[in-house]
Amino acid sequence: RRRHTRFRNVTGVQTCALPIWIDVLLDGGIRRGSDIVKALAMGAKAVLIGRAYAYGLGAAGAEGVQRTVDILRTDVIRTMKLLGCDDIKKLDSTFVDVPPQWNR
Repeated sequence: RRRHTRFRNVTGVQTCALPIWIDVLLDGGIRRGSDIVKALAMGAKAVLIGRAYAYGLGAAGAEGVQRTVDILRTDVIRTMKLLGCDDIKKLDSTFVDVPPQWNR
């Protein structure tokens, strides 16, 4: 998904009045499939799993990477079922409880 963004400088003053469309890729902090679902629900276009990938590779080579991906995939599917959502494209921010102070 794409987010409508306005650039702000350090003081918080808007520096660009034009709408800017960017693709958000989340990298970091992904430990479980539910983290992937949360990131996608909040608007990320993709989620990078570098650390999990590296741990799988270090533990068991290519088979470890495959096992890591299988674990994450299974957890994503489980989380989607628990949410009652049958398609990743249907995810949106209503599926995530965000503290009000984060929506500034």
